Amino acid sequence: MLRIVGFLLVLAVSVVAQISDQSVFNRVMAIEDAGSRAQALEKYLQNNPEVEDRDRVQYRIFSAWVEAGNESNAVRAAKNYIGLFPENGRRSVYNSVAWTLAEANMGLDLAKECADAAVRSARKERSPRLNMILDTQAYVYYRMGEFADAEKIQLEAMKGQEDDPDYASRLALYLYANGKTDLAIETAGRTLLAGGDEGLVKQFDQWIRDKYGATDFPIEKQKIVRNLIKGMLNDPADVKSGIPAVLFMALTKVDLDKAQQWAEQFAASVTEQTPANEKFRIFNALAKVYFSQGKFKQSIRALKEIESRASLFDSGFWYMLGSGYENTGEKDKAVESYLNGMVIRKNGKIQASLERLLGGSKAVAKQVAARKDYFRNFDPGHYKPGSGFKGRVVLAELFTGAECGPCQAADLGMDAIAEFFPRTMVAILEYHLHIPGPDPMTNAHTFEKYRYYGQNFGTPTVFINGRNKLTGGGPAILKKNNFDRYRTVIENYLSENPQFNITTATAYTGDQIDVTIGVKNRGSVSGSVTLQAALVEKHVDYPGGNGINRHAFVVRHLLTGAEGIALSFKNGKAEHNLKLKLETVESRIKKYLDDFEKQPPRRYRGFAGFRARPEKLDRKNLALVLWIQDAESREVYQTVFEDLVPGETAK
Repeated sequence: MLRIVGFLLVLAVSVVAQISDQSVFNRVMAIEDAGSRAQALEKYLQNNPEVEDRDRVQYRIFSAWVEAGNESNAVRAAKNYIGLFPENGRRSVYNSVAWTLAEANMGLDLAKECADAAVRSARKERSPRLNMILDTQAYVYYRMGEFADAEKIQLEAMKGQEDDPDYASRLALYLYANGKTDLAIETAGRTLLAGGDEGLVKQFDQWIRDKYGATDFPIEKQKIVRNLIKGMLNDPADVKSGIPAVLFMALTKVDLDKAQQWAEQFAASVTEQTPANEKFRIFNALAKVYFSQGKFKQSIRALKEIESRASLFDSGFWYMLGSGYENTGEKDKAVESYLNGMVIRKNGKIQASLERLLGGSKAVAKQVAARKDYFRNFDPGHYKPGSGFKGRVVLAELFTGAECGPCQAADLGMDAIAEFFPRTMVAILEYHLHIPGPDPMTNAHTFEKYRYYGQNFGTPTVFINGRNKLTGGGPAILKKNNFDRYRTVIENYLSENPQFNITTATAYTGDQIDVTIGVKNRGSVSGSVTLQAALVEKHVDYPGGNGINRHAFVVRHLLTGAEGIALSFKNGKAEHNLKLKLETVESRIKKYLDDFEKQPPRRYRGFAGFRARPEKLDRKNLALVLWIQDAESREVYQTVFEDLVPGETAK
């Protein structure tokens, strides 16, 4: 399901970025009734036969007919969509159509044709995405009642993906359908323990009830759960093993008193130094335990600890918060929380709750539209520093891509951070990468920095002061959501005293930058620390495939390389001089882009060159960012952002 959501997200962003008569298209897409929307989209194509992104509009027509439940029109639209692509370019198209039809349980004959064709193509081309395509094929076969084949195909799909909860949850379905109840129960339990979809709980319970009967169900379920989490709750400091066990107990409602005890111990261990993602997991687990116990006030308190970090994609979070408020008689807060869970996509449970509270579907639609407008029109304002700021300048590093659909919200959220905080409090670096497609603002240094941070993440990913890692993005409407997530982590650092002082003496004359950096260790840090320096262009204009056309704080060159320069202190002080010729930077950028266009990596087959090549630096639009970073932990201790003014010497 997640990969289809991701595909549709990129598709939606691309349509908004490229369709010609955008105002008409937007009005059509705003039609609530799916059948009427499909008809209007078909009319739109008739009136705009030369539209550049006809294939994407056609996919929207197909999706709308599926949503409307009109099988014959959905099949017709799917065939029209497929027909827009050459025979040798249909693999991902076949896969998308097959999955969408199977999920809607309609047009299964066409779904099977598409799934089989996608698998044949993937095997022939030795596609690295074969696992995902086999997963789709297995699901289609399951929908058609061919359970043995579905199980066999899914087992092949899971080679190398054994821990993927989405793949495993579907395998559990196929095992049960094949009469392998014990194995299905075990697989479902392990999947839930690994973070699988909570919807699997109902099947897990039903399968245990079917096997043991209603009388023995509670005790047998308890045995199964206890056996699965054996050894996971031994050490109060072992959050990595403990949180999945606590969540599993909360979901299955087994040993809730013990789950509460452990969750509260984990929550008590949280400090200001606890990474943001870990704090979210801990308090989310605690809230779920309280919620399962019917302790709604306690659940709300736990959720409020992490509300600013919650994604609007996480409908489960907003349902739990809304439900908590509803159960404590706070209707207005319940409605607001529920509405947050409907901003990105419709959720059946939340829809039902809102209809009950607001008096029907029309009232819900009106309120959801207003909530979406609130997020679209978000203005961050400006930070008003109080006496709490101690001088520790925070570094926010965003790994992004101009072709990355979900990066849209991350880029805009970081733009809002730049608007909200002055550069004397927060410095920003944006490293562009060729993810998922070629990006001409990528350079050798941005990729080296990606490797420096582990090379084990996608875009968008943000590092706050080197250690707090925040992932996820989305469409533009999530700008505020991402701003809130970043702001919360940033503000945790602003009251801290800086552990280093940095001074600079910079000369920017002609095409040369010469900077002398003085660093003073205030005595609280030992070990290996490095000086890092980046040349950034404060904005670069480039028509990104994700709809972002102005890109901020683009890293053009790392004066110290990705690893930085090790500092040696004498009497707590160190000094270093850096020189840079801008013409040299431009030459390196040009060579990098030339080499990429001449011989792009295999995964970009069909790449015919960049839409534009922003390889020249705007001399009046540059800045230096310098920071002190721990060589081992990657923690950033202090940062300086300095505007570069041509012909000026600054201290």
